Amino acid sequence: MRKLTLLILSTFLFVNCSAPKKNIDTSNLEKNEKGQFVAIKNKHGSLVGVATKDNLMEIPYSVWFNRTFDRYKIKQDIIGNLKQNNSDIKMEIFMGTWCSDSRREVPRYYKILDEIDFDLNNTELIMVDYEKETYDQLQKGKNIIRVPTFIIYENGKEIGRIVETPQESLEEDLNKILQKESYTPSVVE
Repeated sequence: MRKLTLLILSTFLFVNCSAPKKNIDTSNLEKNEKGQFVAIKNKHGSLVGVATKDNLMEIPYSVWFNRTFDRYKIKQDIIGNLKQNNSDIKMEIFMGTWCSDSRREVPRYYKILDEIDFDLNNTELIMVDYEKETYDQLQKGKNIIRVPTFIIYENGKEIGRIVETPQESLEEDLNKILQKESYTPSVVE
């Protein structure tokens, strides 16, 4: 009897572990000009896919986005350096609308980008689900373990990332990355 129970249990685990995590029909999902799925609400009400700052400024996300954006006090002494060092820079932001760290840090990050007149066309906002995945696997190969993850690229090459929370502040951490100073994310993946 014990062998039979183990056999049934191991078969059950094998089938469940190998089953796809998502059973979603993506044939009707809208795609952007890059062929990526545009963010939609999943069954939990979280956005999943490629989004924009404007998406976060809509209900229900605007409740936390606007409040945090408006209340954040930028470290003005660092803004001058950030303005000078952002040419040839592109960024990817991986976040979850369900994640308290993302809700805190992403609005602050956008406020900094606005302050330094960063071209938001050079920023890609990628919304992930609880498993840190998108429907078209945009996270694949990016080592996204925690969110938010801000990946900074210069001339197409990753030069640094801020993971979950900054070491000092978003401004100081971003400045270190852009100045190519030694920087290790506060959460190493």
